[in-house]
Amino acid sequence: MQLPKANKWEKFWAGKWSPLTCSIFGTHYTQVWEKQMGHGVKKAVFIWKHGTSQSYLDHEERRQMALHLIKMFVDTGRVGEVSKRIRKMGDNFLLQIQQMSREKADKKLFEKYVKLHLDFTSWYTIPRKIIDFIEPERVDKVMGPLRKARLHTEQAFVHSEDFVRHMCDEIAAKENYSCIHCMVLEEMREYFKTGKLPAEKELKARDKACCIIMDTKGYKVLSGEKAVREIESQLSTTTEIKGMAAYPGKAKGTARIVLDPSKAKGFRKGDILVTGMTRPAFVPLMEKAAAFVTDIGGLLCHAALVAREMKKPCIIGTQNATKLIKDGEIIEVDADKGTVVRR
Repeated sequence: MQLPKANKWEKFWAGKWSPLTCSIFGTHYTQVWEKQMGHGVKKAVFIWKHGTSQSYLDHEERRQMALHLIKMFVDTGRVGEVSKRIRKMGDNFLLQIQQMSREKADKKLFEKYVKLHLDFTSWYTIPRKIIDFIEPERVDKVMGPLRKARLHTEQAFVHSEDFVRHMCDEIAAKENYSCIHCMVLEEMREYFKTGKLPAEKELKARDKACCIIMDTKGYKVLSGEKAVREIESQLSTTTEIKGMAAYPGKAKGTARIVLDPSKAKGFRKGDILVTGMTRPAFVPLMEKAAAFVTDIGGLLCHAALVAREMKKPCIIGTQNATKLIKDGEIIEVDADKGTVVRR
């Protein structure tokens, strides 16, 4: 299948969010952003395989949205106000998730969760978008309050995904079905409306590997590793490993590709952590690592913040480190230049 035409597909985030959660994020990106913020994106791609997920957006569409937010909130002197609102919404988001976790999974609960998710995401993503695209000379003026908002809400969608998985497990037990988390938003709505589920064989195929392609008109789900490889080949063609230096310095060591920190084995002190995007669960590995290299990230990403605290070389936003670097090979990280050399 041919992907929608893009200026440049750019990896936006990576994590353990299920296909169901990815489809909710995609609905937000392609439909809700514009309604809530006056500007959005037209398309999004999500890849799920080996229990982890990645999202891709058009770089130019994301840049234009960021410029819109900068005009709305930075140029008008509202950054402090925005930071306060995000933190307050984050507290309410976590409180609501905690309360909903004690309720029975039904249509009302699911729609309540979807609305909560869609409303909060618009604000949660503002700090990163602004910092990623604002002029360098203005970064220091907005970094403080935006960093505060980012750190305050860091765990929001970790707990949100826990809620989604719990709800899916409840449905799976009730229906004696598997891989409910591999449904997408509209399929879940259809289930709560009619009681009908997608074919279990299809959901199991998605759980191995799938791709969700979304635009303003709807979505398409492609299942299987062959289909995913075809889509991935259209997303990136560069062979250079280069990104943004989040903290300077140099390091040489054994590359360890870690997509899920709970499954990391044999990670030793002095190894170099290579991953899509870090989050708090990665911190024990980051304490051992000599340096960090990520596919995704800006100055407010988790890896950048931790690197500055630990004073370890860190390169973020390479887009392709986990694809090109092989686990166990020796690499040299030059975070002064933002480059990685394979030896």
